[in-house]
Amino acid sequence: MKKILLIILCLSIYSTSFWWWWWKVIEIETKVPIYVWEKAWEYINDISYRKSSVVSIDQNLDEYVVIPSKWMVIPIYRINESSKDYKSLVNFEYVNVNKYLKYWSLIYPDNINSTYWEKWNITIMWHSSYLKSDNWRYKTHFQVIIWLEEWKEIWIYKKINGKFKRFRYTVKKSYDTEPYDIDIINSTDKSELTLFTCTPIWWDGWRWIIKSEYIEEIDYNIPTSLKNKIEEKLIKKIRQIDDHQKKQITINKIIYKLNKINSNNQSTINIINYIKDELKKESR
Repeated sequence: MKKILLIILCLSIYSTSFWWWWWKVIEIETKVPIYVWEKAWEYINDISYRKSSVVSIDQNLDEYVVIPSKWMVIPIYRINESSKDYKSLVNFEYVNVNKYLKYWSLIYPDNINSTYWEKWNITIMWHSSYLKSDNWRYKTHFQVIIWLEEWKEIWIYKKINGKFKRFRYTVKKSYDTEPYDIDIINSTDKSELTLFTCTPIWWDGWRWIIKSEYIEEIDYNIPTSLKNKIEEKLIKKIRQIDDHQKKQITINKIIYKLNKINSNNQSTINIINYIKDELKKESR
């Protein structure tokens, strides 16, 4: 009789756990909006073009995180350093950050006055999913970082003196870790950007981490219209080559031909160097 009761108890616990887990799955929004994917590989450097995919109320803010290969754009929020929440988070005390994450991604408060080119680790957090019934603005967008490959880029757009400046980072590491791993926010002697979100997508048992490093961007003073034409006519075609070896051979041939061009015109030299830099990105 005791064995039967024990079996019934075990089945009851298993059944309760299963149905609780199943409710968790069906009530969580896991579908990423189509526009997060439909324009993947668009590397156009134009924040106005990018902001077309955020809700209208967020199109006049001062800071955004962009993953161009996934067409992901989310506004960034910085907690006021004089607030109680700021002090609590810096001291690793509990704060209900959902009141911020409901609308924007959130910079870890200790980075609040850091600039993106400094030798510092700036950390940005966001959910990977949330309840279907909730009206959060970007509740599933950070899912895409889980599939963000090394050498892909992350861009930060920040308004400085009335104009947006782009800060580029290249992904160096992508991994999961325990939720209480505070090493992810520690700074090193590099200019780093860290993104993290909950994983699995419909759970919060772990954290997915993206570590990226700042790219010193050279300004070749080339018009945006010309950059877009180079992107459309050359770079997109390179990306369409599936075979890695064939792609690399094609890139090397183009760079070889560009190196053969002799010119004393600085504008021409700038265009050539710009194209070579863009091609080298694709060879990574």
